Amino acid sequence: QGKSVHVHINYPAPGKKFVSSSFHQLEWVNPSGREDDSDKYCKLDLEIAGSYQYYFGCGNEERTGGGYIVVDPVLRIGHERKILPLDCITVQTYLAKCLGPLDEWLDRLRVAKETGYNMIHFTPLQKLGASRSCYSIADQLELNPDFSSPGKNYTWMDVGNLTEKLKKEWSMLCITDVVYNHTAANSKWIRLHPECGYNLVNSPYLKPAWLLDRALWHFSCAVADGKYSDSGLPPLIENDKRITVIFSQLKLWEFLQVNVEKNVEQFRKVLQAGECNRPAGPELEGKPKLKVIQDSQYRRFSNTVDMQLALEMFGRHTNGPKSIQECCDWFKMSLEELNAECYKEMHSHHEKAINCIVGTVCYERLASHGPQLGPVTRTNPLVTRYFTFPFEDMTMEQENQLMQNPNDACHLLAHNGWVMADDPLRNFAEPGCNVYLRRELVCWGDSVKLRYGDKPEDCPYLWAYMKKYTEITAKHFSGVRLDNCHSTPLHVAEYMLAVARQHRPDLYVVAELFTGSEELDNIFMTRLGITSLIREAMSAGDSHEEGRLVYRFGGEPVGSFVQPNLRPLVPSVAHAMFLDVTHDNECPIQVRSVFDALASTAIVSMACCASGSTRGYDELVPQQISVVKEERLYPKWNPDALPSSVGEVNLQTGIMAGKLALNKLHQELAEKGFTQVYVDQLDEDTVAVTRHCPSTHQSVLTVSRTAFKNLETHQYRAHLAPMYIPGTNAFSAESFPSLKAHEVSLDPNSQKMVGYLRTQLSQFNRLYKSGSLIDSNVPGILKIALDFLMSKLTLAEMNVLLFLCDAEEQEDGGGCYNIPSWMPLKYGGLQGFVSVLSEIRPKNDLGHPFCDNLRQGDWMIDYVSSRLMNKGGALREVGKEICNVIKIIIIDVPTYTLLHITYFLMWYLFYEKIITYAGLPHFSTGIFRCWGRDTFIALRGLMLLTGRYLEARNIILAFAGTVRHGLIPNLLGQGVAARYNCRDAVWWWLQCIQDYCNIVPNGTDILMCPVSRMYPTDDSESQPLGTVSDKAHNRGVPATPRDGSAVEIVGLCKSAVRWLMTMNENGNFPYSSVTIHRDGTEQSVSYKDVYLFNSDLVYCGIYDNALDNDNYNCAKGFNYHQGPEWLWPVGYFLRAKLYFAKKMGQEKYNKSVYLVKNVLSRLYTHLERSPWKGLPELTNENGQYCPFSCETQAWSIATVLEALYDL
Repeated sequence: QGKSVHVHINYPAPGKKFVSSSFHQLEWVNPSGREDDSDKYCKLDLEIAGSYQYYFGCGNEERTGGGYIVVDPVLRIGHERKILPLDCITVQTYLAKCLGPLDEWLDRLRVAKETGYNMIHFTPLQKLGASRSCYSIADQLELNPDFSSPGKNYTWMDVGNLTEKLKKEWSMLCITDVVYNHTAANSKWIRLHPECGYNLVNSPYLKPAWLLDRALWHFSCAVADGKYSDSGLPPLIENDKRITVIFSQLKLWEFLQVNVEKNVEQFRKVLQAGECNRPAGPELEGKPKLKVIQDSQYRRFSNTVDMQLALEMFGRHTNGPKSIQECCDWFKMSLEELNAECYKEMHSHHEKAINCIVGTVCYERLASHGPQLGPVTRTNPLVTRYFTFPFEDMTMEQENQLMQNPNDACHLLAHNGWVMADDPLRNFAEPGCNVYLRRELVCWGDSVKLRYGDKPEDCPYLWAYMKKYTEITAKHFSGVRLDNCHSTPLHVAEYMLAVARQHRPDLYVVAELFTGSEELDNIFMTRLGITSLIREAMSAGDSHEEGRLVYRFGGEPVGSFVQPNLRPLVPSVAHAMFLDVTHDNECPIQVRSVFDALASTAIVSMACCASGSTRGYDELVPQQISVVKEERLYPKWNPDALPSSVGEVNLQTGIMAGKLALNKLHQELAEKGFTQVYVDQLDEDTVAVTRHCPSTHQSVLTVSRTAFKNLETHQYRAHLAPMYIPGTNAFSAESFPSLKAHEVSLDPNSQKMVGYLRTQLSQFNRLYKSGSLIDSNVPGILKIALDFLMSKLTLAEMNVLLFLCDAEEQEDGGGCYNIPSWMPLKYGGLQGFVSVLSEIRPKNDLGHPFCDNLRQGDWMIDYVSSRLMNKGGALREVGKEICNVIKIIIIDVPTYTLLHITYFLMWYLFYEKIITYAGLPHFSTGIFRCWGRDTFIALRGLMLLTGRYLEARNIILAFAGTVRHGLIPNLLGQGVAARYNCRDAVWWWLQCIQDYCNIVPNGTDILMCPVSRMYPTDDSESQPLGTVSDKAHNRGVPATPRDGSAVEIVGLCKSAVRWLMTMNENGNFPYSSVTIHRDGTEQSVSYKDVYLFNSDLVYCGIYDNALDNDNYNCAKGFNYHQGPEWLWPVGYFLRAKLYFAKKMGQEKYNKSVYLVKNVLSRLYTHLERSPWKGLPELTNENGQYCPFSCETQAWSIATVLEALYDL
């Protein structure tokens, strides 16, 4: 509000195709048609899945902010195209190469159908590379020839027919991997187009790393041949002996250094030619230091320095050979220092490389948990090679020559891999990254890393080739898994997914990210429009961690707040595809125990998200099915097969019968709205997971006894404590096998009470529908409509119901509700609770101390009801109603429903009947509560413009009774200790009388009201001041004296006189002039006799009422009116801005409206966020928070309401 905002998005306009760089502006919808723009909104119907970027600007600023909108796909299955909700997905992974010929696939895939899965994930179906790894693809466009039978050549069309058959007849969707990072090292197309990889021609910075890699290969061959056995390094390595011998021979630091003699000679020639005329001195102060300029081709000793800078630093007037030699010596010394730094840099790379090499050798050959590769051979070298070498073996000298020939060097390509704890947004093969040199890459020696550049023009063949690959995939599959997503260049994945969605708009996209950060995960999620992130139970080290994963990714907690359809954007957890094990990780039977399989898969299945497994887990295959080495075919489905049958499985195999039940349960729970989850750690081995339906209050509970530990040494507990779910009967979880499942419903009495409760809560919020059950024993008070009881409350009683700060509550012997582990609430009334609830509800912050206090006992809701029950009149009746509703909640309704019921109950009672105090918390009680000036500055905005005419009348007449010496009190002092220490209060009072007469119908009647004067004479003494510290000697001295005629008094005086003249002319006021008697002489007074008085302004913008020092201008808050920024004048400023702008034409007025709305919107933001639900008394300079200010002040909100009224 108050700003000219324009919103742009790249979501395609109707009839247009999606282009990520094409944005269009959204139109504002104004349903009310009013000039006020606070009701305007932009509308966007999101019907196409994907990620869409938006941005907005304010005024002339093109981009003020922005973000992404991710639209999930709508998945459909079966002939009837039934929607498959994302949380219903149960997926099983298949290694495509283990499926055999395509005409045998149905028999093997039927295993997934018969065990209850509704989605199949295939590893890549393309032709594989020499390693036979599922993810080393030789030809991205060709179907794996292994799928063809003798005499039958299958094509992608046949694959598409199969996936369509599974979708329609089996109600199963098919997804597959897309691999954009690399291609197989033996891909024919990469040999024809080496520019598609990182080679020594287009990436010459890799030359030192390539030389090191070749040296390691030669060293490895020598070790394999036994040449280092006498040195303690035989082919069968048994220790981690350091292998430093190779580095000193390579002299890789020379790639970073400069040729000292050559550069010095060039420097000397410039000096001798007289081209330098610089002031004397070895170096000019303040100039940058000399730096090495790296040779673009990365040749040894071919780097340079900035010669012009060198001349400035080391040149001087040349008076002969001696001075020139001196300059050259300085320059040479600097170059030698630079070379020494380069040597140190390369030495640090060497040290890191040695550590990485030794670590790799130890893991691969010595560690018990490693692959234990055995002796070093040429097939299993000491370390994996980082670069391809498609040539015959040769010596290092010959390889150096090979590197210099571009026609050969272009085929020396970098392999792909991954780097532990690396920044996923950084491409580790680009310049400036020394991963290959430092041997930090966990290398995939069968694959070449692809080099896309920043845009298609940088490598046209690669972009076009991968685009075609993407189109084939999207045509035949319902979704894709982004392999190695965290290392795929974001802009490449964005482009390819956009291509895929052109062919399949509802593309399901899953990915496994290893960023180590949910913030980084979010970048990939939003940029790529990822639907589900893969999470894995095998990453858990114990049952507690496995349960935590369910709680984190498996749905909202039981008892969560019910959220409105329209609410502010809040952070949320990415939708998960939670797998018991992924296809490229260790077999859980090897890591844990076969007895853990059913228990852990049950825990996974109870998560409210997509779930799944990999083929072999359900059959209890006792070893990892390797994506690289595995060549066996999957068993086929045969319902009649015997357990001893080879190559056939059915429900008698492994845990397949259990998985069928769990998959059906998972899908049913998601379909029926069991969206909430609760995880209970019963003991170190046992995890109970509850899925709860918030609408029916049904629950399903599984109790799983895991087997993470060695069963030969670990002892399970013989018994578990009975479990109890509120509103249900207790049941025992003791003496059970690995898994038990229970369906839990409310007991009959709780079901009846929920029905009665709905009838009562239907008064509070339309979300609750009136129940069909009528309780004949309901207390009489509950038969009275709450609306009726609320209508009987006076404004003062409404104030008690909603507000009263702690000091006010203490006056009545109470206090605001205090949450022991947190803090007291701001108000004893309902606003105190609503302020907290309005903060924690959108975030669903069930861990907040407020929620914890509500769960632990009934103290909070008892406080709310008993506080009102202790009052009299209508408040007591409202308290009775609340008390009886709460009794139903406390006694008969499960405690997990308390949070959202409490929210709606308190929010309704809060309603919209909001008023503000004179000033809280500092001016809330005793003699400091009521101030004359504050009251009448605030009265028009709070009482007259809001229609509170009776209250306004009573306040005006009450202060009329306090008039003395022509003044009303600045501080009323409870009516017995008034302080008449301000001149302007009476003028504000007179202004309010004028406003009352002008606004209220028949308002002039107030002038005829009799007044009972509290001070019949003008000789009462004022309240004496207390004893205070006076180090600054400013006590009793007016900080802002109003002698002379201060500007606001002049204005108020003019307004009063002008109004009285009009009243006199209309016969409503008997006096036409004013005379005064001074020094025995009668004088007439006219407005022009008033003048302005200007005194020195002593400004200090920080108000500190606790300051007790000798600063005359600031001590003890002396600068209260001389620096802090008061809010109430803002309202008058805005009103004046609007008033005078109207006189200056429509254009000026429109600009002023823009300004006013801008200011009001900022104040509204503060009002919404403040737990006091008010505007403060003042701020420190530049709007800084002032801890000594009242948090909410009557006149602050009142004058803003006046500006809003004028607007």
